[in-house]
Amino acid sequence: MKVPILDILCPERCVLCGQWIQEETRRGDYPLCKGCKSLFRSTEEQRCKVCSMELTSEEGICMECRGRSFSFERNVSLFPYRAHVKEAILAYKSNGFQRLGLFFAELLLPLWEEYFPRLPLLPVPPRPEGLKVRGFDPVGLICRELSRLGPVQVVPLLGRSKGTKEQKLLSKQQREENLKKAFFMKQEILERFFTEGKVPPSVVLLDDVFTTGATLNRCAEVLKGAGVQEVYGLTLARD
Repeated sequence: MKVPILDILCPERCVLCGQWIQEETRRGDYPLCKGCKSLFRSTEEQRCKVCSMELTSEEGICMECRGRSFSFERNVSLFPYRAHVKEAILAYKSNGFQRLGLFFAELLLPLWEEYFPRLPLLPVPPRPEGLKVRGFDPVGLICRELSRLGPVQVVPLLGRSKGTKEQKLLSKQQREENLKKAFFMKQEILERFFTEGKVPPSVVLLDDVFTTGATLNRCAEVLKGAGVQEVYGLTLARD
């Protein structure tokens, strides 16, 4: 097998293990070695049917969700947020490895096809301050890759106000308070994508990590307030 010339002239390391990437992963592909790619397999563990948390002794719904009500119907996460999954997401969002967006999209597409076929996919918008720092929208990029890979209708229907704090720095109660006025509907997008500007009956929200559910819940409240009947969540990981 011939080694691509760019692999010789411009080698790169795997973002997870640091090993040099050999010919099995060409430059221009996502920056993961063959071994680390193989770690991202779907598992068969039992998950909560509401939030997608791993279950131990419970069946169907976790104890936390039994005592709460959400405005969204359910969230489906691809992986638990730990180990290599957490490292890859942080490398993507915080360290500028944007090519991982395609990798995540390839992992998410089968999940969308299994649970939410034909439903419009709405990216959860980033904080304007975070977008300015990163220079790109991590969730939006994954959505664009998904629309290239399959018959996924991506609709950037939600906008986000300035001035909200970063969610990961807040407690559960603070997260909910922080998001009260964070999201709004983009009427011009609604009119562009849907007949007579009417909201679709069901939509799927895409986000990177589900932690307390506050972000998806607030987005769902805004959407249902505009007439959407069912709102689902699709996320890379459940923290």
